[in-house]
Amino acid sequence: MSKFKITQSQLWKGVPLLNLRSRIKQLLVVAALIGWVSSSAWAQLPSDQNIVGLGFADLMSVEVTSAEKREQKLSDVAAAIYVLTGEEIRRSGVRTIPAALRLVPGLEVARYNNSTWAVSARGFNSTTANKLLVLIDGRSVYTPLFGGVFWDVENVPLEDVDRIEVIRGPGTTLWGSNAVNGVVNIIRKKAADTQGSLAVVGAGNQERDFGNVRYGGKAGDNVAYRLYANYSDRGEGRLVSGSEPNDDNHLGQEGFRADWTPDKSDLITTQGDLYQGREGDIRTIFNFSPPASPVQQVQTDMKGGNVLSRWTHEISESSNYQLQVYYDRTARTIERYFAEQRDIYDADFQNEIRIGKRNRFVWGGGVRTTEDDVANTFSVSWNPSNYTYNTYNSFVQDEIQVWPDFRVMVGSKVEKDSYTPAEFEPNARFSWLPDTHDTIWGAVSRAVRKPTRFDRDIRILGLLIPTSPPTEETIFGSKNFTSEDLWAYELGYRVHPDSPVTLDLATFYNVYDNLRSLEPGAPFASSDPAPHTVNPFFFENQLRGESYGAEISPEWQVSDWWKLQGQYTYLHIKLHLKPGSMDFVSLPAEHSDPSHQLSIRSLMNLPHSFEVDGDVRYVDNLPSLQIRSYTTGDLRIGWRGLKDWDFDVVGENLFQDHHQETNGGWEVVRGLYGKVSWHH
Repeated sequence: MSKFKITQSQLWKGVPLLNLRSRIKQLLVVAALIGWVSSSAWAQLPSDQNIVGLGFADLMSVEVTSAEKREQKLSDVAAAIYVLTGEEIRRSGVRTIPAALRLVPGLEVARYNNSTWAVSARGFNSTTANKLLVLIDGRSVYTPLFGGVFWDVENVPLEDVDRIEVIRGPGTTLWGSNAVNGVVNIIRKKAADTQGSLAVVGAGNQERDFGNVRYGGKAGDNVAYRLYANYSDRGEGRLVSGSEPNDDNHLGQEGFRADWTPDKSDLITTQGDLYQGREGDIRTIFNFSPPASPVQQVQTDMKGGNVLSRWTHEISESSNYQLQVYYDRTARTIERYFAEQRDIYDADFQNEIRIGKRNRFVWGGGVRTTEDDVANTFSVSWNPSNYTYNTYNSFVQDEIQVWPDFRVMVGSKVEKDSYTPAEFEPNARFSWLPDTHDTIWGAVSRAVRKPTRFDRDIRILGLLIPTSPPTEETIFGSKNFTSEDLWAYELGYRVHPDSPVTLDLATFYNVYDNLRSLEPGAPFASSDPAPHTVNPFFFENQLRGESYGAEISPEWQVSDWWKLQGQYTYLHIKLHLKPGSMDFVSLPAEHSDPSHQLSIRSLMNLPHSFEVDGDVRYVDNLPSLQIRSYTTGDLRIGWRGLKDWDFDVVGENLFQDHHQETNGGWEVVRGLYGKVSWHH
């Protein structure tokens, strides 16, 4: 059992305040230096060159859909929501969705290696994070295998993204289980907004080569469409040990979208994607006749596809409904370790009705069927090896306009699946707009994370000890595993005055129960595949905890050509064992998330069609993972001086040659790439 032991000296003793202050000073000095140089050299920039398409005050009027499954002004939303626009993504220079999510306050984004990411909201981050629901155009991309996301295959062309709406905090009343700590909704542009041709090519030391082509057109007066294909080839990173990292990634994807408006009341969207790729990895593969080292380089093959159709119909000015269906197929094979094929069938319906002048009523329901087939190995196996999993849900939410400037939303989702009885996920929210510049909101919500195949059916070998006979330490799922439970309390404030400084503040207090724990069991003898002793550990629901924190995102429009954006996140998590628990592994997880995150981003429009954008970010240490705090930054220089042509040079992680962001032995290295875009 020594593999699981963590000494007291490894536990977190707190972040010295002096260290945090020094990091803040570093970030402020860098921002001030950029501003001084820029204002000295380009003080005569014409005033009609806006820094980004939308300022914060303008953004408050943007229609968003993720908070209440309907269009509403951002200023009215009673949730901690952040909208990352397509223009902001372009100017960041990032090439992946997880890298773009670094720009969102309150999210934790850590790169494991060149193809794997850890992304979560408000804690509990890991490469198998399971409390964040991620959608692409309304299609859930989390895998029911473990409740998280395989980020290496979500290769959406960022040039096609209209915006990414991110909600921190529960969204289960409308979106269902897995939306425990947040929802990420990636919304691609309508086909009518991507007419004409686009070609993008680029190359660098980490982003070795990549490309994207797209064509948009029309078929008659009522149908707009687009076709696209993209490819990426990412090179190897770096291992702390100095050995070969074997984490290169090659992925190709193509797809289409068609929007048909047969009349003024209807919109029918059909879209689909296909992908195929291959990446390297390093796995510990145990066998009773092992090689000199069980740590082996392996190759992972990924392929899959999806097709989605959505019909939106406006019955009248006071009523509309939407029907969405999709099919998703994925396949992943890690040689000598694991293989999975999965088919998902999903149907969802919702109806919005306005009742008088004060009530907006939304109801709906859905059904999902998941079929999987898993190939078992000695290192990882599942019992049963194939399974069909059904989920049924219905929801209702009522928005009541109590006063002209005060709204209350109450509702609940009821969800039943093949593993657990019906779960109720209620929420109550309010938003108060005391004037045209301020929004005060609050919420009380219950959310659940449903059991997955990982929780109930897995057997994973953690350690093989060459005693006589051999001894294995193995983790087993539990058929008694139930839903994890959260009660969340939130309060927020947005101020968006006519002045150039704006602020968004969100605070929260979360109470968790029935969290996953790892309980030791009684050793037993096994003869499969040869006589040996098994020391078992079982997943149970013997952990509870609390977390609280704050997320602050100020913005300063310094001038009409320069904008500064800031973010600060504070998070504190405390976990407790329930009576009778013997788990000695899980408690250090409360120190697996950064207590402090801080970033400053600068965006500038310069003379002669140049753009200079950069960010500096600080991430606190992760004591239980023995990851040190780090400060790093990115820089993009773009030129848009030729008609139909854009040129970009991007540097990533510029402050050091390499640094580690999460456990596993890989390090993130400094990157540089150039990109040329042609659009007509």
